[in-house]
Amino acid sequence: MKYFNKILKFCLFFVFISHCGFEPIYSLSNKKEIKVGIIELEVSGDHAMNRNIERLLAPYKNTSGKSIFIKLDVTNSFTKEIDLKDSKGNPSQYLITMTTNLSFDNLNTPLFNEDGEKRWRNRQFSRKFNYQNLDNKFDLRRYEESIRKNLSMQINQEIILYLSKIK
Repeated sequence: MKYFNKILKFCLFFVFISHCGFEPIYSLSNKKEIKVGIIELEVSGDHAMNRNIERLLAPYKNTSGKSIFIKLDVTNSFTKEIDLKDSKGNPSQYLITMTTNLSFDNLNTPLFNEDGEKRWRNRQFSRKFNYQNLDNKFDLRRYEESIRKNLSMQINQEIILYLSKIK
């Protein structure tokens, strides 16, 4: 009887989720709804982050069927700092900071300042992560690369969400 109740609850839950309109935020069908077309893309700063951002924004360079056209300037920075030291003065904890500055000009509705000059919209995305030092430097390097990749993916997701809200 308990087994039957579990199966029944699972089936009801599955039917509810599949028919309530649930859809993941980052699904492929949501990318089609973004009406932003990138006319010009300039990236500078950290090389690894630049490759990720260019790959992420490549589908939006196709301007057919888009209603909003922007020029985009992306500047990335990556810093690794010693956060804590032990009693001998050796680093025991590091802090990684990744920052992406996004500047864009909406060609449909440009902004102007008091002098009549065109003004770009700006947005900054930043992520920080603390981690312990490892004795094995090879493992530390691989761990830093995985942290870097994860932080870059988080920032990229924020950029896509931000671009999807442009009107």
